[in-house]
Amino acid sequence: MARINGSFTVEIAKTCDLTPPRLECAWDAEFDGDPEFEKVLLAYYRKHFEKALKALVLEKARALAVPLGSMQRHIDAVRKARAHVDRQTDADRALAALDQLKRLAPEGIRKQIKDYQHYLEGAVDNIRRQQLAVFSKHFEAEVMGHARKSIRREIRNKRVRHGINLTVVGFVLLGTTAAILAAAITSFGTAIPALAGLGMAGASIAGVTSLLTIAKSIKDIHDLERRSMRLLVKNTTDMAAELAATSTRIDDVGKHVNDVSIWLSRRLEITAQLQARLRLMERNLEEVGEDARRLRTTVPQVYRAQMARLEESQSNLVKVRLACEESTARSDELKLALRSASLLVAALGKIPYAGAKGIADNLTRLDFKDPVTYLGMLDALGGLARASAGVGKAATPHR
Repeated sequence: MARINGSFTVEIAKTCDLTPPRLECAWDAEFDGDPEFEKVLLAYYRKHFEKALKALVLEKARALAVPLGSMQRHIDAVRKARAHVDRQTDADRALAALDQLKRLAPEGIRKQIKDYQHYLEGAVDNIRRQQLAVFSKHFEAEVMGHARKSIRREIRNKRVRHGINLTVVGFVLLGTTAAILAAAITSFGTAIPALAGLGMAGASIAGVTSLLTIAKSIKDIHDLERRSMRLLVKNTTDMAAELAATSTRIDDVGKHVNDVSIWLSRRLEITAQLQARLRLMERNLEEVGEDARRLRTTVPQVYRAQMARLEESQSNLVKVRLACEESTARSDELKLALRSASLLVAALGKIPYAGAKGIADNLTRLDFKDPVTYLGMLDALGGLARASAGVGKAATPHR
């Protein structure tokens, strides 16, 4: 009885990011007969069997490498989409880019690698059980024919027993850069809701703070208020000089006092609205800050751009609050002035004129020019409106 065996390794072609496992093949052949027969078979096996077997396995390895090419093209597309995410500096377009990346790799890269490993093991098992078994039978017929020709006599009851084992050794390995890419895709699961929250909070800020509209209302009220005050002071000054002839002007004074009261009430109402909206805006800015800080490591450019806008918005918010406080203090002064004006009207209605003249003199000495408080609040509102327009929104034009 004679026996021969051997083994070899075949590499499946790798790509720039994927290194597949190798195929290891071990084989043996056993045959019995007279020495002349065994000598012929041993020589033929040494020369032809492993060469033919390896050629077959190489052919199958080329077919097994085809899915890797498709996987590599997919990784290249994912890498390009990931680079597009890195270039974004605002929440809107970063969210759109992440959504595109998610569609490209809904289950990540490693899921495809695991699927390929399973496919490879199943395919190799099929090759071993079917195609290599067929190869063994064909080669046995070939070697027996060769033996008959060489020995030149009939060979009866001679058999060759083959054993061929083809196995997958190792696992699919992912290159370093692709492994980093796969990990980054997984981490974006937390970035997507953070970006969405950033956009929603930004939209909320834009909706809540109709600052320019409020500023226009403040300007209108400011102009009417100053006009009414000028008329009140002018008429009061005239009355102080000639109280004896003021009976015809008493009604005018009462009307101007009423006008100032109306505009002061409106001023207080708008200031209260503004303060309420500022408080809501403050909460929204805090929410935006929380969402932006979650992007510090995953989308750093968006994080830096949003934090810069938040800082500008918060700075302008402080200015508006200071202006509101000054305006509130001004309103308190107007309340005192109206109280004096009301006393004047009451005194004029009762006469004596001497007491009324003294009250009028005191009233005309007050300064009602109000040169800075409203104007400062309008400037601060403009700055806050411009800064808030960028919170949660695109910082650069779409390409």
